Parts: sequence; structure tokens; C-alpha cells
Amino acid sequence: MELPDTVIRFAESIGSVKCRHWSKLNRSFLAGEYKNIKDLQRAGEKISNHLERLIEKTVELDEAIYKNDIDSSISYECLFDGKLPKIFSELEKDIWFIPFLKKDIEQWKLLEKNYNSLRISRSLDSNYLETRRGLIKNLRKEEEHFKWEFIRHLNATKKSVIEQRYRAARHIYSSAFRPTKSEIDSLRKTVYSRTIGLGVESTYKDRIIYADDVLFDEHTRPPKKNDKYALYIPGWSLNGAFTDSD
Repeated sequence: MELPDTVIRFAESIGSVKCRHWSKLNRSFLAGEYKNIKDLQRAGEKISNHLERLIEKTVELDEAIYKNDIDSSISYECLFDGKLPKIFSELEKDIWFIPFLKKDIEQWKLLEKNYNSLRISRSLDSNYLETRRGLIKNLRKEEEHFKWEFIRHLNATKKSVIEQRYRAARHIYSSAFRPTKSEIDSLRKTVYSRTIGLGVESTYKDRIIYADDVLFDEHTRPPKKNDKYALYIPGWSLNGAFTDSD
């Protein structure tokens, strides 16, 4: 597959979920780098190293967005005074630590129960403020707990996230990571010596076949396999050791 038109589409394709939240300055900077990479590719130059550095920058920018999210206080009062979704998990875009809460099944069920009570009390106009106050208190406690856990999680998984995006890019855009023809030519000159006896250089020029030039059609089939056979240790047959009659 060819590289996408924009760096945002490229970032999304390899796993970035925060690229559309990058600052205008960062998006413009990476867009310029991405354009240079595509220009190099059109010129037949090697771009794999450039792509790998770009991938590392996408991870760093995503990490900065996540850290900014957890540093920004959540206005639970405004959140709960607005339109409430039917289920608590639908607030995930507003409450960043919900994915962590889900791992603690007991605590998650308790908060779901509190949230359902909030919706009921609001619809019945009964003890709404008191119910909201209790839920917000619990959420702020969980937020403070997960803030430090999330930072540790980001720092610990940064390397693995980069590796995951490397693998995704190599899988989706494999052609961008292939050696260029000039690299293949250089390698062949290094590996295959044309020198024969007494230092005389051979005039034979072997034909270079590039992977992209090979066509697969109905004639490209493996040769017919020979029938399988087995060899047995002397003195033994398929049924065991030879007897005198054998």
C-alpha cells in the first residue's frame, strides 16, 4: 500500500488515537517532514529511517496529549449537569481514566451503580445534588489514584508502543521499507566478486533481477513434488527388527 496523502492519516493508520488533537504548530511541523519523506520516496531514495523517526515523534506527541489530559482538572459538576448518557462508560471521552477503572471490576460496578442512581434521582428530581456530590467525591479520589499510575504506564510502555507502530507501518506500507535499487546494486557489488584467477577481472555481467520486476501468473508454479519415501536403519524394517526369514 502507498503512503497516505497526509501525516494525520498515516499516524491514525499505525495506531495513533490522539493525532487529531495535536497542536496546529506540531501538525504543521510533522506535515512538512512527511512531505519531505514522500518527495524522497518519489526520487527513489531510502525513506525507512526517516519514517522510523517520524513514528517516534507521533508517540511523543500522543504522550504529551495524554499527560495534558490528566493535568487538566475534570469539571464533574458541568459534566453531570449536562445531558447524561444512558451508561457510565459512554463518558470515556470526558473522563480519561475510565479504561483503568474497568480493570477493577468491583469498583467499576460500584461507580456504575452510583451513576445510575444519579440519573434516576435527576429524572425524579429527588436528592440529585446529594447523589451528585457523592459520585464526584468518589471519582476525584479515583482520578488522583490513576493519575500517577497512568504516568508510570506511559513511561513504561513508550518503547513497546513505538515498536508496535514500527510493525504496523512495516506491515501496511511494506514497499516503503524495501531496499532501494541503488542499495541492492551496491550490495551485489560488495558481495559478488568479479575477480577470477591471478587477480584478473571477469567480463561476465550477471543479470540483476529486482523483486518488483518478477511477475506471478498461471505458469509460476512449484515443480511437482517427488513421492515421499523413508529410509530405515540397517537391520530394521517398518515392522521392527529383521528376522532370519527376512
